[in-house]
Amino acid sequence: MADEEAHLKSGFSSCRTAGYLTKRCGRCGELLNSHAALQASQMSALPKAESSTAYVDISIIPTGTLALPDHFLHKGGSPEPKNCPDYAYLIEHHALGKKVFFDLGLAHDLDVFSPFCKNNILVMFDPQPPKQSLAKVIEEKKGIAPSEIDQVIFR
Repeated sequence: MADEEAHLKSGFSSCRTAGYLTKRCGRCGELLNSHAALQASQMSALPKAESSTAYVDISIIPTGTLALPDHFLHKGGSPEPKNCPDYAYLIEHHALGKKVFFDLGLAHDLDVFSPFCKNNILVMFDPQPPKQSLAKVIEEKKGIAPSEIDQVIFR
């Protein structure tokens, strides 16, 4: 334990990314979130938001699951499929009054996919779509009508 504490105290470097202060261990270079002892004590809080600050609220909305083999996600992974959640991300910039979706997740109705996609791609991933459409979820949970969405970013 003393060795690990000395390792953690050996120093860190930091990098501000999207408002968060990310720190790396000075000895091994790993992100400090992998070193639980420093995680809470060394992370800086975001500054208080002001009217001129460009902060956004991000809502992560579950949109079903896909069965993906680990080797699709990382090197050396298992070929055995595991259920992975799929999400849509609602980004709200209150100062500008803008609402943007990044990705729409898995469609509620799989019939919106082309026959080729349904028969050749989706079958490999055993998709489990959400019980409700994304439009219905944001109306019920966030009080936002689909017509209020300014943009959808999807690649």
